[in-house]
Amino acid sequence: TGMWLACNAPERFKKIILANTGARIGTQDIWNARITTVLDKGMKALVDATIERWFSKKFREAKSPIIGKVRQMLLTTPKHGYAGCSAALRDADFRWSIGGVKLPTLVITGSLDPATPPEGGEFIAQRIPRAKLVSLEAAHLSNLEKSEQFTREVQSFLG
Repeated sequence: TGMWLACNAPERFKKIILANTGARIGTQDIWNARITTVLDKGMKALVDATIERWFSKKFREAKSPIIGKVRQMLLTTPKHGYAGCSAALRDADFRWSIGGVKLPTLVITGSLDPATPPEGGEFIAQRIPRAKLVSLEAAHLSNLEKSEQFTREVQSFLG
């Protein structure tokens, strides 16, 4: 959503932050498989693998209460909503249009993120002129896993 807005409605923003994302995320096959799984078996079939992608092993082993809250959020997500989001991600490809963004941009990656690997954020930062790239030692939900560092970077950029 953020990339689409930056590409198609940049006049609405002074700056943008693109965190734990990629200009192209995954493959059509990955997303199609997730759509089929969730529609056939429900959210419960996807939760454990999602938690593994979204949080680093170290964070999971620390037994943070955040993980339980995210697990519950996933379990209560309507399967058709998840399928629709998956279809949107499957079909989104900003690899070429992202280079036209002229807004000051902060790109945050998680160095341990298998869902949106750091290379995806690096690609975005290379394509957007003068983008600032920050890498946190976290997986996909770096805003939760490294909340203080994440917040510091965001505040510094927006300040």
